[in-house]
Amino acid sequence: MGSYIIYLKGHPMNQPELTLVEYFRSIQDYRENHNKKHLLIDIIVVTVCCVICGANNFVEIQTIANEKMDWLRTFLLLPNGIPSHDTFNRVFARIRPEELRSCFLSWVRATFPGQETHHIALDGKELHHSQDGDNDFANLRMISAWSVDHGIVLGQAIVADDSNEITAVPQLLKTINITGCHFTANIGMVESERRIGDKIEQETRYFINRGDTHVQDFSNHVRSHWSIENNLHWRLDMIFNEDGAHLRVDHAPENMAIIRHIAVNLLTSERTVKVGTQAKRLRAACSNQYLEKVIKAHNT
Repeated sequence: MGSYIIYLKGHPMNQPELTLVEYFRSIQDYRENHNKKHLLIDIIVVTVCCVICGANNFVEIQTIANEKMDWLRTFLLLPNGIPSHDTFNRVFARIRPEELRSCFLSWVRATFPGQETHHIALDGKELHHSQDGDNDFANLRMISAWSVDHGIVLGQAIVADDSNEITAVPQLLKTINITGCHFTANIGMVESERRIGDKIEQETRYFINRGDTHVQDFSNHVRSHWSIENNLHWRLDMIFNEDGAHLRVDHAPENMAIIRHIAVNLLTSERTVKVGTQAKRLRAACSNQYLEKVIKAHNT
């Protein structure tokens, strides 16, 4: 993605890494004008940066942002400094998820254009502790499209409370390019047998696989399919503490799930250091130089 010019305090700054600003600035701000002390795009980009740095809730986002305010002001205005954690919470509760998802899709297409995908894994995940009992909302269920080849999230869709993943899959597939791709979902039949000592465990699992596939290829796709569990869902739960977020108000659970997907994509794409995701997050928290590298990993 090419660079563009923004103006900060009267000085033009060439910032090729600011695709986040470019692709998420179109989100509509539903706050009343007299209550706006912070720019919506500032709030969104600060949140992404801080989640990359290890923040798993709004208090942690505010804490990290306060420590990185000087660096953040090299490409964001932040006219009234860093928002409070309550402001982050209120704003993400009000952003329309469909707008954030649309911007995410545009950002993925622009940010990772040369990464051809041959296998897309589709799988759902329930966000525990996101139930809003006051408004009769069940735990959020989100189905994600995962590039097995490159380890990035291509898109996501919400499973309605009165529906299931099967009905959400076609809607998700409409939003991403599946030309020439195999895609798998956790619904061919696979019988497995595992021996533990003298005990034998048998299990039957069902998969959906697109197109005519030989048995060996199908078997390979089934094994590859589980990368969405091991490399996305496991990281979201164990590293990003998604199930422990306890976000319940309005659209905050879904919107923050999309923010985590952005962070996963950028952290995965940064390959100059051979360490795990959590170590990358800690390094980004300690080093603004490395954080910049993560944000523009797709340009390297």
